[in-house]
Amino acid sequence: MTKTKSKKLRILWGSEQPTRPTGYGTVTREICKRLVERGHEVFVMGWDYNGEDFKHEEGWTLVHAGMSGYGAERLSGNNSPTVLEYHLARLQPDLYLTLNDPFYIGSSVVSTNRMQVPYVAYLPIDGYPISYAWKDVLKMLHTPLWMANYGKQVFTDFVNEYSSAGNADKTLRDALLDRYRGNEGDVLLHGVETSVFTPISEEQKADVKKKWGISHWDYIFCSVGRNTNRKQIPRLLEAFRKFLDEVDDPDSVGLLIHCGDATDTMGMGGWDLPLTLNQMGLTNHVRFTDKGNNPLMGLSREELALVYGISDVHVLATGGEGFGVPSAEAMSCGIPIILPDNSTGSELTGGVLSEGESSVEANRGWLVKCVTSICGGKWSVNMGLVDVDGLKSAMMESYTNEDLRKKLGSNARQFAIENLDWEIIVDQTEKILSKAANTKHPLGKHSTMGMGR
Repeated sequence: MTKTKSKKLRILWGSEQPTRPTGYGTVTREICKRLVERGHEVFVMGWDYNGEDFKHEEGWTLVHAGMSGYGAERLSGNNSPTVLEYHLARLQPDLYLTLNDPFYIGSSVVSTNRMQVPYVAYLPIDGYPISYAWKDVLKMLHTPLWMANYGKQVFTDFVNEYSSAGNADKTLRDALLDRYRGNEGDVLLHGVETSVFTPISEEQKADVKKKWGISHWDYIFCSVGRNTNRKQIPRLLEAFRKFLDEVDDPDSVGLLIHCGDATDTMGMGGWDLPLTLNQMGLTNHVRFTDKGNNPLMGLSREELALVYGISDVHVLATGGEGFGVPSAEAMSCGIPIILPDNSTGSELTGGVLSEGESSVEANRGWLVKCVTSICGGKWSVNMGLVDVDGLKSAMMESYTNEDLRKKLGSNARQFAIENLDWEIIVDQTEKILSKAANTKHPLGKHSTMGMGR
């Protein structure tokens, strides 16, 4: 029996530029280049790109976004012709997809609904609950697509609360949310190139450590993530300081941090980390792989894989993640992960905390409780604050129990191969996009209501 070939799609994608080494940039590039390899035509509106159409050697075409700064809300205004609408009219795509936060897509929803183009919003949810302020955007989406099961669950709770049959005050209920009840959207995890992010030999580890001048470190923690408030790097450093105070040979233990800019106190709202290290007495125990205090300037994927490869454990003190690309990369390299019990922590580690537990051995690492949460700004996203002592305890167990650490690392590698390889992810992507392109928007042109129309 001849297998029917799926229709080749013409896709307009809006997100970080695919050549940038950010989480969004990496995901955009890895998916888009594979979609092109499968015969689809892909155009990317890359943030901060304002040049002429540029066809990359990988086959996708970069088009101007007509904006500067962060966030796709700057693509357009609600009531005027927009850059997005220009590209929709010019390129005639089968669908428009954004990889962006929910609070940045409002005007894009209006534009795609106005132009009657199916819109797939690939969304991270990194805290609970979804603010009611997002309702007018979320209720109008053609196709919501979640980065993790956590995000889908938070959205499900939101729908159950604010749909016409929900638990909220009746003045807050919205019948337009009813269409999501039992159909809250698909989940598409981020992927990892398992052939690049792969375990390395002990000989390779020794060579790399010698090259980087850290041969005296017998045990290495690594932490990969931007220097931003959300990543809570000072809490990680505090836990690491407590850990060192309890080990017999602290000089043999180190921490590699890959964070973009170790002195970023303005751009992404981070910290002056070298100053923090000095204050904590950690200067000789921590190395940065990026500008600021670095053995390396700018890492290729292969070099980043070595950061994980020479490390024993990957640890984050993050306040919340929509998914967590570094955790996936670490697992693919065969090392266990330590994550707070917030957002996708349980999903990635494969563990669940019981009441009263500070940390727990999970299937692929350790899960650590959060002592509290704080409201993360104007969009009312709750950010978890990890228990520093619990984080220290998980680090200590990874250090003292080699057999367990290796077992969890092996589990992590297998999980990445079976669930997170990019080819698996793009198989799922094709099916989701094909369905979206062939599904009429249930709200039609009235979907602009509530957005200033």
